[in-house]
Amino acid sequence: MARQAQEDLYARREKIERLDPIEDYIAITQLFYQDFQNAIWLQTPESLMISYSVPSMAKILHGTGEYEKDYRKRFVDQGVLVATMQRRGFAPGPGRDAVRRMNGMHRQYPILAEDFEMIGCATIVGPGRLAERFGWREVTAKEKAALAHSSVLMMRHMGISDFPRSYEEQRDRLDWHLDHRAAFSEDAVPLGRATVEYFTSIEDEPLRSLVGPILCGVIDPRIVRALGLEVPGPEVSALMTAYVTAMGSLDPVTDDTHPTIAKEIAAQYPGGFDVTRIGTHQVDADTSVAPR
Repeated sequence: MARQAQEDLYARREKIERLDPIEDYIAITQLFYQDFQNAIWLQTPESLMISYSVPSMAKILHGTGEYEKDYRKRFVDQGVLVATMQRRGFAPGPGRDAVRRMNGMHRQYPILAEDFEMIGCATIVGPGRLAERFGWREVTAKEKAALAHSSVLMMRHMGISDFPRSYEEQRDRLDWHLDHRAAFSEDAVPLGRATVEYFTSIEDEPLRSLVGPILCGVIDPRIVRALGLEVPGPEVSALMTAYVTAMGSLDPVTDDTHPTIAKEIAAQYPGGFDVTRIGTHQVDADTSVAPR
């Protein structure tokens, strides 16, 4: 992953500043993700761990047995569906197909509206916070507005209409969920363990040996404790934070997709994938909106 040439460092940000955060939210969010690839490396494991941190969600996810039985495919499928929505939006085509597929799977389980809200906030606030914390430049107001708008649209297509609209409101709402609803549960323990094992397995050395300490030392301790994982001491946490900061300083890179992610998708779907057929059990999903 080569770093952008010095004269091109701010090329994506300059493009963003010429765009509208509502009308051009897809273009802005993709430029944001490209500009902070190394800084937001933790976004996928963090968002998964957040979903396990609330006992109601951990019970459902553990009860399916999917994440322990075939966790590699489950992680890839979820990442592909969310990325397709973010890259393609919700107009007819792959983006809408992805949200229909997600809704079709969700309908099989008694997922609470507040759980959808928490995950919707985490999907956008998570990478935003990581970029703010570890990024090589400041996150702009337009980027935050575009990220928030994409989350509002995603939640609307999942049947959640009363959803915080601004990035700041979504951030505060996520913190409320973590303060008041995140709690340890036995169901979360195997899910947390599977997550650490998976993300350790896909990295090369020297990062492989650091994945566990990074996940436990850098991700919000409210989440880590809810999964029954041990939060390391301040010295280890500071060391892991410094490591991720150093990774973020390597941005912006020229590539559009992190090579580890691309490798995992290719391993699961060497012939390509159809978003209407990936995921768990196949169900009829003839509408993009799941009533809530």
